[in-house]
Amino acid sequence: MPRTPSAPRPDPRVAVLGDPLPCLRELRAHPEAESFADVAEVCGGHSGAVVGVDATAAHTRAELRVQLRLLGDLGEELCRRLPRLEHLIVLVHRIALDAEEVRRECDTAARRIHTRLEQAGGRSVIVTAVLTDGCDDYARLAERVLARSRQAESLDAGVALMWREIAHTPIGMVAANDYL
Repeated sequence: MPRTPSAPRPDPRVAVLGDPLPCLRELRAHPEAESFADVAEVCGGHSGAVVGVDATAAHTRAELRVQLRLLGDLGEELCRRLPRLEHLIVLVHRIALDAEEVRRECDTAARRIHTRLEQAGGRSVIVTAVLTDGCDDYARLAERVLARSRQAESLDAGVALMWREIAHTPIGMVAANDYL
């Protein structure tokens, strides 16, 4: 039987990298996503980048802050490698620390990273952190993340949200309400 060429794969919208969190499996398999083992491999026309952060080893807020500070360097490198980058979405998996403490730290980090990328590269990259604890629907999480990466404009420049907040509502709506 003759082999027919398959339909061309759409250009991936998001680059996926970072820690191999279970919640990233659905996203990595999506046609709009392209996985990278390391930031040094990232290149292309992606408008979004999704980074998995396994924060289970952070037992103090100071340890978490160290992990989150590294994301600023990663964000700058992604801006250099992805000229169309508009969204940096960080999925954070944590166990040891209180969820509200982690959210506050991630919210502060998201705003700082946004400001840093704006000052360093003159680009406005929307930074969204999602705490994935309690996520029982990885397909919906992938859907929410991809929808956020498609969002052209946003009131919020940097925000941290919990899975339970976005499980039934798009990230953009929750982030806008959080901003207001």
